Amino acid sequence: MAAAEERNQGGGRALRREFTTLRENDFAHLERKVADLDARMNRMSGRISRLGARMDEQLSEVRREIRETREWQDLLAAAPPGLEGHRYAPGKWSIREVVGHAIDAERMFGVRAMAIDRGDRSHFPSFDENAYAAASGADRRFLTDLAEELSAVRGSTLLLLNSFEEEIWDRRGTAAGYEFTVRSLAWIMAGHSRHHRRVVAERYP
Repeated sequence: MAAAEERNQGGGRALRREFTTLRENDFAHLERKVADLDARMNRMSGRISRLGARMDEQLSEVRREIRETREWQDLLAAAPPGLEGHRYAPGKWSIREVVGHAIDAERMFGVRAMAIDRGDRSHFPSFDENAYAAASGADRRFLTDLAEELSAVRGSTLLLLNSFEEEIWDRRGTAAGYEFTVRSLAWIMAGHSRHHRRVVAERYP
């Protein structure tokens, strides 16, 4: 009986030693995993910080582009009255219609960005730019009036973008069958305006 108890006690001590060794090994392994994860998180945090800085820089560029209405104003002010209705090719828009389209498009993109910001999950259809241009009557308006309206719309766009909280920029919505972020719509507004300003400068000398 005594011998059996001694064997049981010896076996228990051996199991405790084995359990302690396993537990220490597990803790050491866990500590290595935590240290590795911590290092990876630090690297990721650095990448996120750099990405955030680049995104902030990009948004600043968008705001600068939208704020710089002076280039549009100077370009349109230089157009002689006889050129306002000029079309560089059959079926192309006049300068007046190009400016009217820039106004329509910026309003459209701005409404979509605002809707996404407000949490509106509606699907926004595409718009027929040619139908809008034809219905707008822009070709019957003075270019000075259109330039003034464009300036006002650009100012409104800038105020809208400046009103968005930081977390809003990556919020998503659907328009014209595609998914957009608020950030991408801001880029589209800036790029679209720049594109048409260059068209006017190059095609309507």
